[in-house]
Parts: sequence; structure tokens; C-alpha cells
Amino acid sequence: GIPFFHCGDEILRSKSLDRDSYNSGDWLNRIDFSYNSNNWGVGLPPKEKNEKNWPLIRPRLADPSFKPQKSHILAALENFSDVLRIRYSSPLFRLRTANAIQVRRRHMSCLDCFPNCE
Repeated sequence: GIPFFHCGDEILRSKSLDRDSYNSGDWLNRIDFSYNSNNWGVGLPPKEKNEKNWPLIRPRLADPSFKPQKSHILAALENFSDVLRIRYSSPLFRLRTANAIQVRRRHMSCLDCFPNCE
């Protein structure tokens, strides 16, 4: 099928735990393509939909161990690129319908891999 990746997933983009950042503005929705920051901990998410969770959110945003370093962001990007390379390595990873999958699948038993399997 067709995968869905939201903009910035591949670089650990954070919206600092905002549960709905559509109207949160650029300060919370920023994407850093220099990979120096993923925008974690830029401030509490807006009150409207997040206030009841502020007691949980506040200490996590303040904890420096939650903020990825540039090396973490680059590693995530490389891992994402690896997944895309695997996906494009075979048309079997891009089948678009359940029927296309069904006609290509084969049921295996343990005997296929282990001749002495009971």
C-alpha cells in the first residue's frame, strides 16, 4: 500500500506534545532542516486543547534527556532513508490492493524451514 509519513517524521520533528497544532503557529510547527533541533521543548503547547495535560507535559519538556541531539536526528534520517531504499528495492513492497497481495502470498509450514518440525 501507500505509506503516510507526516512532514518531519524522518527528522524526529516535535510539536512539544501539542495534541492539535493546526492553529499553534510557526513557533510550535517549525521544521529545522539544518537538523540542529527538532523543536522539542520550545514551550508549553496552547492552553485550549492541552491545559489539562500541562502537569504531565511541563516536566517532560524541561528534561534535557528528552531532547535529541543532531546526531540522533541524522541517525533517524538515515534509518528513514534505509526504509525507503528497502521499499523501492522490490515491487512487492508497493502492492496497492489486497488482491495483489493475496495472489502472491504463500502459506508456509514449519516443515518448509525445519524438516524435522513436528
